[in-house]
Amino acid sequence: MTSTQKQAIWELCRQGLHDAAARAEESWDDRERFEPDAQLPLTREVALWIDRANWDACGNAAVPRKARAFDRPAQALSAAA
Repeated sequence: MTSTQKQAIWELCRQGLHDAAARAEESWDDRERFEPDAQLPLTREVALWIDRANWDACGNAAVPRKARAFDRPAQALSAAA
């Protein structure tokens, strides 16, 4: 397990998402991409750690996760309101 993956797991645990952390660890140990449940309240920082850890696990085969509302620039959010 890479240091990035360990950090992502630590951040998930710090947020109280222990089940997601266990699933992430299992996925990365199997060299698979971890895709968290869309309903999990992930901060931007945790989502970025997961993306980096997925890259470590899968290399070029990793596909970026779907964009979420917090990924859009503030201008796009105010225009949508």
